[in-house]
Amino acid sequence: MEKATLNQSLRDIYFSLDNTPPKKAFIQRIARATKRSESAVRCWISNAYEPDDLAKEKLEQELGVPANVLFPGNKGEKAV
Repeated sequence: MEKATLNQSLRDIYFSLDNTPPKKAFIQRIARATKRSESAVRCWISNAYEPDDLAKEKLEQELGVPANVLFPGNKGEKAV
């Protein structure tokens, strides 16, 4: 798989893949790179929750895309 473009979220990268085997391979690749489970990666893709900072750093290295682009939600929002 090639490096992602700098303006694609993790979800966008996943859904740009054509069929099931490459998508499964992508999930496995991300799970290996971040040392997290495949179900955790699926949760990130579905926006159920975001990974911790260490996993985000590994994703940035693996995909060549900044974490704030991979996970564009909650920009500027602060927990109350």
